[in-house]
Amino acid sequence: MPSIIDKNSSVIKSWNNVKGVPINAFLKAAIKVNYGNLTKLQSEQTRKGESPTGGFLKAYANFSNPKSYGALKRMLSTYRAKYPSVDLYLTGNFIKAFFTKLAGNKVLFSSTDRKASKLEARYQVFGLNVLNTNTAKVFVTNTVLRLFNKKLKA
Repeated sequence: MPSIIDKNSSVIKSWNNVKGVPINAFLKAAIKVNYGNLTKLQSEQTRKGESPTGGFLKAYANFSNPKSYGALKRMLSTYRAKYPSVDLYLTGNFIKAFFTKLAGNKVLFSSTDRKASKLEARYQVFGLNVLNTNTAKVFVTNTVLRLFNKKLKA
């Protein structure tokens, strides 16, 4: 009786195209393809003053004092956060320097701005909230599947 799947079948040929490629290679490629989308999610979340753990980032100190930095921020047209949350945006340098990288199977966010470590220590800004994480999963999953299918057809 002939075999349903023999060594020349398209299933075996397709499997041979992908079996030597670790999933991290697909993930790394998907992160690279979606770099702009992922970084934009982090940037927009930060501009809105949203926390990666849900809710909002800490409020500026002394928001009610009319001479405080918080009061000044509230008057700026660039202030997009829910009052009185921080948006960590004045010149835009911190947010413009955001980047995304893959470490193992985790996507990490940071900024090359010189203030990044101090701002992260104070406000814990890096990481996506649940909504943005789900959006990022759609971007990455669709890209991984597209790359996988492309490799299968190679």
